[in-house]
Amino acid sequence: MNAALGVLFLALGGLTPATIADVFCDNLKQVATTLSKNTSSSPEHFSTTIFGQAPDVVYALALCRGDVYDDSVCGGCMASTFNLLLNLKPPPQQQCYSAAYYYGDLCTVIYSVDDIVLTAPNDTTVDDEPFTLWNAYSWGGGGNWSIDNITGDAHDVSLTVGLLHQLLVKTVQAAVAASTTTTTPRRFATGMMDRPMVFFTLAQCTPDLSAGNCSACLNRLLGMVNSTIALRKGGQIHVIRCYIRYEEYLFYDSQPMVFVDPPSAAAPMPAPMMPTTTPSPWNKTPPGPPTVHRVSCAAARLLGLAGEMEIEAYRRLFPLAFLERHLGQSIRLDGRGLSVVRLNSWHAD
Repeated sequence: MNAALGVLFLALGGLTPATIADVFCDNLKQVATTLSKNTSSSPEHFSTTIFGQAPDVVYALALCRGDVYDDSVCGGCMASTFNLLLNLKPPPQQQCYSAAYYYGDLCTVIYSVDDIVLTAPNDTTVDDEPFTLWNAYSWGGGGNWSIDNITGDAHDVSLTVGLLHQLLVKTVQAAVAASTTTTTPRRFATGMMDRPMVFFTLAQCTPDLSAGNCSACLNRLLGMVNSTIALRKGGQIHVIRCYIRYEEYLFYDSQPMVFVDPPSAAAPMPAPMMPTTTPSPWNKTPPGPPTVHRVSCAAARLLGLAGEMEIEAYRRLFPLAFLERHLGQSIRLDGRGLSVVRLNSWHAD
């Protein structure tokens, strides 16, 4: 088991007898040619194959990353991966490994003497132990390896871990829904957050999985990100049919499809509205709905427009009982009669 430069590699050797291994390995060489071609030429850049006769049948699967659209790039990754797998030094008395799993940046190649093709789409947990790589260590200034965790103020760490988990969940949801929203059925999605730390995320399923099986596969991996592992500054979990990955650096070639941001600060409460007019000192009762005051036609004719304006002003400033008292006595507050106009008041002739 090796891990280098963001590439995962896992090879498992079986105890297949030499006479059977010869036939199996010959079949594997045929698979290497056809699977690379079929994968790079398919719209989804995904292919499976079953080649040979029992007990030397080769079951194989290949998938390019969802943002690899160039057929030649996908095919090149397939070819170099199979070249690597076929040139591994196998166990004694064997020409090749009976199973190998390669999880790389651009492509995944898996083959086995066991059936990994027909049963897996219906059950994403059968004989499929997750392969994990966590960015757990960094080279410290004192010349020692140290755990590379998210650090800082406790509140910031908690906020970062929570947002990262939220981003992974949203990325998984987007990958599950991707094939129903695009013309090419690639169950693939990417994400990004930039505060309080920068992280990039990716989730992908093989396109032959249903939405339900893809969701079950990816959520199984999300469940492995416990409270301790969530502190890591990067990591990836792979099984045959799906995987998730997150890093502090951009490791894919597409634009992020989903984003998360810290919650915004609560908006300040608005200032209470203040009354625009000063209530009358005589009005000791709470203000109610506006009341329409009526005067006789004779009074209206006597007062004219100026009188009506003054009555309206008095109505707004004084309580109804006070206004009616003075209107009933035909005098104003200053002792003038209603027909006598104030010197500085406007009135119509």
